[in-house]
Amino acid sequence: MNTVSPIHQLTYFENILPTLEEPLFTANLQHGRPETYNFGFIDPAAFKGPIAWTAVTKPQVYYAYWQLDVTGFQVGPEPYHQRITSGIAGESSTPYTLCFNAKVSLRRWN
Repeated sequence: MNTVSPIHQLTYFENILPTLEEPLFTANLQHGRPETYNFGFIDPAAFKGPIAWTAVTKPQVYYAYWQLDVTGFQVGPEPYHQRITSGIAGESSTPYTLCFNAKVSLRRWN
């Protein structure tokens, strides 16, 4: 999310983009296992079979985040919930924001 004002600043990804082998990043998110993020390359040892590409339903060009549709989620040791929902991923936020907020009893929605 890039909300720096009054003078716009480049995001982390925008700053490292010229140094990357490819203009991409990967997120290896597996149920019940640690996650990894790689910038500029796809690690062939990190997966078996085809890569699951996730479409961005609202690109960052127009918003301060990428909106993604997911088929389920899990927060910490809680049970996995298989449910189609939307989440967000941004350079300064986590794709688990939606799920985390569901567990915080003192949250307020504006």
